[in-house]
Amino acid sequence: MWWKWVGKGMQDTANIYGIMAKDKKARDQAALSAGILSNNAYAADYESYQAIERGMVNLNNFKTQFHLLQGEARTSGGASGVSVGEGSSMDVLMSNVSEASRQEELIRYDANIAAYQKNQEAFNYRYRAAMVAASAPTGFETAMKVYGYIGKSLANSGGGGGGGGGGGMASSISGMFGG
Repeated sequence: MWWKWVGKGMQDTANIYGIMAKDKKARDQAALSAGILSNNAYAADYESYQAIERGMVNLNNFKTQFHLLQGEARTSGGASGVSVGEGSSMDVLMSNVSEASRQEELIRYDANIAAYQKNQEAFNYRYRAAMVAASAPTGFETAMKVYGYIGKSLANSGGGGGGGGGGGMASSISGMFGG
């Protein structure tokens, strides 16, 4: 009858390795997914940086265009004999400066909003990566599954011969040796 115990032991060993392999696969998959999410977070961080840089380029382009247009207005006003330093021509130039200032603020605001959105996206990727990594079974959890399986197996293994008593794997072992 000892061969039944050996067969059961081999089956139990295969089941234990199956539990360990399944958990290792889950940990590997979680690590891969967390890595991909982390890479996406780095990409979103870079896109945030690019949004600010694009905003600065747009702002510089706007300032350059504004100064060129402002210079053309002064030149054309001066060529037509209008006094540039006073009166309605000065009011127009001051109004242009005021409007340009508002446009500059809008360009900065748009760049900051775009950067903020990318920062939020990066945060969300990092959060999801942490959640995926935390959901993977730990080595302790795997050990508890294995020990739980062993405990059930010991409790459920019946049979044995001799040794008088309660059955289970312990009596099977003692029965193997005639005890």
